[in-house]
Amino acid sequence: MPFRDRRAAVKPILGLLILAAILITCARVFPVYSHSSELADYIRDKAVRVAAENTRPDAVRADVVHYARGLGLPVSPEQVSVTRESGTISIKVDYRVPVDLAVVTWNLHFTPSVISRAY
Repeated sequence: MPFRDRRAAVKPILGLLILAAILITCARVFPVYSHSSELADYIRDKAVRVAAENTRPDAVRADVVHYARGLGLPVSPEQVSVTRESGTISIKVDYRVPVDLAVVTWNLHFTPSVISRAY
């Protein structure tokens, strides 16, 4: 078999391997982004409700951590900041999610935050 024929046979296989790697990466990363978006929506809704109530920051922090862990996100209480000042509540979450891609571990960093006022 001439050299050119072998190289021509390898190109489709290499293309399929690259496509498979892209699809596997997307399959592992998409759920993390989806759950992170759900967490961001949750803290946005939570801030609106809590701003009008008299809920302690520790209780809000515990609720956010519980919800995040329910989504499978590795969020600890130290990564959630809740502050309340004169009718305004601020919720900030700063966390990383390691995604194992077999060859390398990709650390995705998320920082959803919201500030809400009682009206």
